[in-house]
Amino acid sequence: VAATAPELAIADCRISGATLYGRLTTATGQATLDGPLRAASAQCPERSLALGRSSTVIRATASPTFDRFDGQARLALGRIAAGGATVSTLGGTADFAWTGQGLDLRYDLAGRGVSLAEARLESLALDGALRARGEFERITADGSVRGRNLSPGPELDQSLGRMADSAAGTLAGPLLQQVRGGLRRELPGSTISGDFDVRSDSDGTSVTIPAAMLRGATGAALVSLSRVQVRMGQG
Repeated sequence: VAATAPELAIADCRISGATLYGRLTTATGQATLDGPLRAASAQCPERSLALGRSSTVIRATASPTFDRFDGQARLALGRIAAGGATVSTLGGTADFAWTGQGLDLRYDLAGRGVSLAEARLESLALDGALRARGEFERITADGSVRGRNLSPGPELDQSLGRMADSAAGTLAGPLLQQVRGGLRRELPGSTISGDFDVRSDSDGTSVTIPAAMLRGATGAALVSLSRVQVRMGQG
């Protein structure tokens, strides 16, 4: 099987340079497709999402009635930009099952060059499960996250410096300088670990962090979180 699409539009997304080369086999009434799906780029303006040159090797098997698809995808994604966050590369595996009721997915992913508005991570690993029902009206996801080498954006360091300067001559001045220096020493080589639970429906999205820990280069606990919950877009 070979297919090419110089330009492909799906909902609000536009995919450029898409190709699919694979082998199609049948056995016991089931059809299996095995091969790479590649794209030069993808843009979803309404979702503030962009994807660079990427490749995904898919092995998917369809039921005899084509009402269920099971398989695995090996991902090698290029630069991802979503809102104010970017990831230089993202790779890993995902096992999936799709039926008329929705999608069930288990993933094990590793990214490098993660940049957020106020911080950067050298590497980030995610593993867990995602379940989507209907046309993604209801989504639940849970898993764990691990990261290395957290470095704050220049804004945080500059803010601490200004606060320390403003507090010069008070007890707070030396304390703020110690915090600033401690972060500079501990964050290179730091590690992040934690768990998460995400639920999204027509009423909004909630993110729960049962536990998370940021440890410095010496192993000292810098930040510890427990049972943190954030609710967004509640109707």
